[in-house]
Amino acid sequence: MFTLPRFPRRLGTPSSRFKQWTANAAIGVVLGVVPPGATTIPQALAAPSAWPSDTLALRVPGPLSPRNASYRLTARLDEKAHEVKGQGTLIWRNLERKEASELSFNLYQNAFKHHATTFIREAGAQLRGDEMPEHGFGAIDLFSLKIGGVELISKAQVIDSVLKLKLDTPVGPGSAIEIEFSFTTKLPRTFARSGYSDDFHAVTQWFPKIGVFECDKSSEHCGFRIHQYHGFTEFFSDHGSYEVTVDVPEKFVVGATGIQIAEQKSEGRKKLTFRADDVRDFAWFADPKFVEYKNRVTDKLGDVEVRVLNRPGLGSLDLRHLQGVRAAIHEGEHRYFSYPYKNVTVIVPPRDSNGAGGMEYPTLITSFLSPMPDGVRIIESVDAHEFGHQWVPMMINSDEVEDAWLDEGLNQTFTGQAMDRLFPDGCSSIKVANFCLGDRDVDWMSARGVLRRMPLSTPSFRLSGRTYGAMTYAYTSLMMRSLENYLGPERMVQAMRHYAERYRFHKPRPADFMSAISEGAGEDLSWFWNQAVTTTRVADYEILQVDNQKHELAYGLWDCPPKPPMMPEHVEGAERVEWLRHLTESNQAACVGKPAGRHELSPPTDKEKKANAKDKGKDKQLWDSLVVVRRRGELIYPVDVVVKFEDGSQEQVSWSLAEQNAHPEERMRTVRFYRRAALERAEVDPQIKLALDEKRLNNGLLAKPNMRPVTRLFLTVQSWVQTALDLISL
Repeated sequence: MFTLPRFPRRLGTPSSRFKQWTANAAIGVVLGVVPPGATTIPQALAAPSAWPSDTLALRVPGPLSPRNASYRLTARLDEKAHEVKGQGTLIWRNLERKEASELSFNLYQNAFKHHATTFIREAGAQLRGDEMPEHGFGAIDLFSLKIGGVELISKAQVIDSVLKLKLDTPVGPGSAIEIEFSFTTKLPRTFARSGYSDDFHAVTQWFPKIGVFECDKSSEHCGFRIHQYHGFTEFFSDHGSYEVTVDVPEKFVVGATGIQIAEQKSEGRKKLTFRADDVRDFAWFADPKFVEYKNRVTDKLGDVEVRVLNRPGLGSLDLRHLQGVRAAIHEGEHRYFSYPYKNVTVIVPPRDSNGAGGMEYPTLITSFLSPMPDGVRIIESVDAHEFGHQWVPMMINSDEVEDAWLDEGLNQTFTGQAMDRLFPDGCSSIKVANFCLGDRDVDWMSARGVLRRMPLSTPSFRLSGRTYGAMTYAYTSLMMRSLENYLGPERMVQAMRHYAERYRFHKPRPADFMSAISEGAGEDLSWFWNQAVTTTRVADYEILQVDNQKHELAYGLWDCPPKPPMMPEHVEGAERVEWLRHLTESNQAACVGKPAGRHELSPPTDKEKKANAKDKGKDKQLWDSLVVVRRRGELIYPVDVVVKFEDGSQEQVSWSLAEQNAHPEERMRTVRFYRRAALERAEVDPQIKLALDEKRLNNGLLAKPNMRPVTRLFLTVQSWVQTALDLISL
């Protein structure tokens, strides 16, 4: 049974330890090395190990990150006014080679202040179909902002959800400053990932969060990469250590980032202190109605404690939440690296607070209260997805505002892989009676409607709602599945692990990702990225034509005796082989029993045809068959064509990447066959390796007059789905 770890006596109280960290950081001021307000970290402190070196919240030795944005926060929940009154101390360190002359903070809760904020103007008063409750506004107000004990709040400028503060004394490279602040956050009624409903409180994006200071590769242009809280994108911040004390009514159950290290009770309230290391955010939830369930998942590092805070009467679903988390832990260990934290908490919001569900925070995720039966695998899928975010972007720290596909898209891919691990029957989304639907098909249905709109490389905050969701999640997932099918599972895992190892606790951009995957796969994949990421090219291959003709010799004039045939230079590949055979057999037939010279080979007479018909059983009819495959879309990808014949045999031919790139505007490939059985049907990409293929119903044809599409096991569903989607997209 899980028990909260106790604080070793030698570490002292949370308050005393944090004061020691901040005191160490201020040594530069004491020594007079730099002016007050811009402290230099001593050499011993400049290395990551000199920041909080204990690893209470980790299963591995730390630090794992630079820990350049570390917070100590205290928060008191007013459960009646639904406000959080807080104070905080931030130690921020400049990791760049240039000085920072200003500071920038995100004040995310200001997105809900009124209907003229960036968030509401872009998304409307809704998110993911969940409408902002009437009179449900929220905001965050700063009352104090001090650096080196000097009050600077009057100099701060707040624009929408961003605060900027120009510094009289810049923060030099490698230097650190201590920032103290006090604030009140008024929570909105549950909406867009945070808020309250009755006693349920989702306290997320609730404190002033410093932005990310960085320079370009030349170090000539430096500044804070910070954005307004946009309508559909999410967040971006640095890693650090957090020590947070929350003050709530004694009856409230609290779930939070990190591990609980202390508890004090007094006068009907309690103070709980949490510790988290190498994380980029801190969130907490409080509700007296939470029902706790604990279990554990074992991986290569040992045990991960899993705590589910569910709703009353829903204990039967606890194991489903555990299954989703377990699948993600094991899949993440396989594709990235082992989860380094000691625990994870799963929050199930009440039914009227689903706006807070389906979200990720360090070591904590929110699920949904789902009334669906076991065969509708939404609980497992949501939990696997949200836990997958522990790797991207919580540890592999991509920018969710500009490059959301590196976060949501890669994680959507990961979700499908984790669900396939949990449900290997291929029905990872729904399995009810005889109805089966997998994640890949769900992504395909979603992505089709937004093709050709914008390239994936478009800054994510510039995408509109439906385009953002389908492009960022579904399209990226299909793109990555297509790449994995090209590379093969082993090379893909090798490539992803290479990327993960290189950029964990770093900030990769798309170019970094694409380069790392190419390196890890051992192949230049620019041919793929240049199509799938930076353009709006669409993938679509089809079988354009199939045909059977009874085989006949080449009637006409032939010189005898036969000589080795000479072929035109333009004839290549399989067509050359077939043509040589036809020339050879026809010449030989024309010369049977004939003297040297030129002789005519004529078609059989009616009498000869009747005689041949009597011998039909002795020698089956020969057939000349033809298949024409067409690249209907613009995206080039190697495809296989499988041809099946009436005698049950089949043959596979490939249209390679090299062949298509050699003549990119030649969009058709003709394949000919000479067999004793007629062609029955042909199908391009029957295994759907090209998951990005826009139209699956044109992938196959039967050799019949009506040219009906080849029926696959799953096409019964896809036929009406594709038809409906085609009509919607008109």
